[in-house]
Amino acid sequence: SLAEYISRTSKKLMEPIEIFIDQLEEIERLSKAMRRSFAKTISEILSFDPGSVRLIFSIREDFLAVLDELRPEVEVFDSQAKLFRLTNLDEDGARLAIVRPAQKSNIGFDSAALHFIIQGLQEESEDHGGVFPPYLQIACYRLSENIPENTKLITFGLIESLGGVKKILEEYVEASLSILNPDDQKLARNLLKSLVTS
Repeated sequence: SLAEYISRTSKKLMEPIEIFIDQLEEIERLSKAMRRSFAKTISEILSFDPGSVRLIFSIREDFLAVLDELRPEVEVFDSQAKLFRLTNLDEDGARLAIVRPAQKSNIGFDSAALHFIIQGLQEESEDHGGVFPPYLQIACYRLSENIPENTKLITFGLIESLGGVKKILEEYVEASLSILNPDDQKLARNLLKSLVTS
């Protein structure tokens, strides 16, 4: 089983395994049978060899009820689960969130580039206060897709050539909408406008 495999792997590594499951709210799209199967698998993983694995879920705040649905199947949720609410980032938090993941790929930022990115994120996040984490995630993802191969230092000139944070976010939205048919694109644009102005 998956639980047994994870336990064996953890023992080989001689340290706990961390499994990150993003966008847990997506299980709402599954049938009830599939959701129960998912919950049963999670329960087996956590119960088979306590301490051998840590599960980290990300979930939108408005979908927290999903966790309540899982609780009857996953009893350890009540005794072991910890909830951490990710709020908007201050400038130092945003800087760390940008720099540290890039360092793992041996990529750095010059000070002007980093200031330009954070300033742009703050401007785009004005209605939210601080730096809105989804904007930071999108900006860094798009940046990683567009930097020249073998780049080791991200400069102000590179960020500027991409149009800055505002254009990076706009292009992400356009790319996301491009997979829809014209009627759905119009509907999605109207929805986005209402979300922005509400």
